[in-house]
This record gives sequence, C-alpha cells and structure tokens, in this order.
Amino acid sequence: MKLKRLAAILATTVFCLGLGTTAMAAGSVTDPRLDAPTGSAKDSNGATIGEVVNTGLTNEEVKAVLEDEAKVKDILTNAGYEVKDDCKVAVIAQGDYIFSDSGIYDNKSQTYIPSKAEVPEGGIDVDFDMTKEDVAVGDTIYVMHQKDDGSWEVLEGKVTEGTNGSKKLAVHFDSLSPVAFVKVMSDGTAVVLNKEGEQVSEIKAETKAETKAETKVSASGNKAVSSAKVVKTSAKSSPKTGQ
Repeated sequence: MKLKRLAAILATTVFCLGLGTTAMAAGSVTDPRLDAPTGSAKDSNGATIGEVVNTGLTNEEVKAVLEDEAKVKDILTNAGYEVKDDCKVAVIAQGDYIFSDSGIYDNKSQTYIPSKAEVPEGGIDVDFDMTKEDVAVGDTIYVMHQKDDGSWEVLEGKVTEGTNGSKKLAVHFDSLSPVAFVKVMSDGTAVVLNKEGEQVSEIKAETKAETKAETKVSASGNKAVSSAKVVKTSAKSSPKTGQ
C-alpha cells in the first residue's frame, strides 16, 4: 500500500513539474516590441507628444547587415568615423520603430496596441530608456537608422543618468524605421570614435553632418547635458545591405 501511495505522489509531482515547466516556457516568450529600448517622444518645444515603439525587426537583409561586424564598421566609416582595427563593435539592441500618439486596448489579449502616426515636421526628440541595456552612464552610443530610401544615417549620443538610477539616451529623429544601437569597445572598454568629417568610402557614400545639442532636466531638478550628432549617409550601391 505504501509503495502504491509513494508511486502516486511521485506521478503527481512529475505532472506538476511538467505543468510548471510549460508555464515557464510560455512566459519566457516576450513580445518583440519589448526587446529593444523604447522612449517618450517630444516636439521642438519639449512637450511630450507620444512614444516610439519597437514593432520587431523582420527585414532579413537589414538583420544580416547588423549581424556582420564588418558591415557595421563600414557604415560607421562611411559616416566619417575612424574605426581602428582593434575596435570591436557590438549591436546591443535593434528594432523597427514607429511613432505613436494613440492606440487601442485589446480586451482579449489584455494588451495596449499602439497606432502608427506620422513623425511631425521638425522631427521628434526621443528619450530612450537604456536601463536594461548593457551600457553605463557616460558611454557613447552610435544609433544607426536606415531611412525609407535604404540609406543609413548615424546618430550619436551619450548615456545619461535619469531618475531612480535609470539610464537615458537622447536622440533626435526626423523619421523612423530600422534602428540599431551600437557600442564600440577597445580592450573591454567603451570608446569614442574620432570624427573625420565628411568622407567618401569604398562604397562611394555621400555624407552630410549636422550637430544638435540640448539640455535635459530630470524630475529631480538636476540638469543632465546630452548631445545627439546626426550624420546622414546615403549609399549609392545596395542601399538595403550597406554594401
């Protein structure tokens, strides 16, 4: 009798463990929109007008570029940056972004679904929440953005400290589509690349640079100065892949 009772207990335990494993696996699947940093969007007057949302990067050609360190280095070089041979580039996050100023709540899935809206004239200033990313306050992040015509622009910003230990990255966008957040390392330390100005590389890219600096004020009243440098790069061949 004792043996039968023990066998029943063991069977029940295995069944419960199986259910727990299944539930854990199901919960580990995350919405691809949440895999990359998001942030609030502000207009030129500093008023919050919406948010930027990652809808999930599905373009296989773009994903192939971002998985190839040499191609990522090429994009940075085309934008006029000096990338030394001993530097390692790491794509710490990527996504396909939209600007949203409204949305609907889906009762069935109990989730909020943002609606896509046009980026207003003059662009938007985005405060990305980088708290969960592998970055430190003071790190320079290179934000590569592929525009609708297939060309890449490179935006540069520094990670600043937000409220309650959060980390922020201020970036200005005139449009949204595939975006990659890149950190450049040398001997395990984040480095700032030298900027050579306008440069035409082997793939004959044209560059045009403009700089925008702004001061952000946190909720605590402390000023955090951050800058975003926009370098627009237009590739003349294979614009979707950067080759």
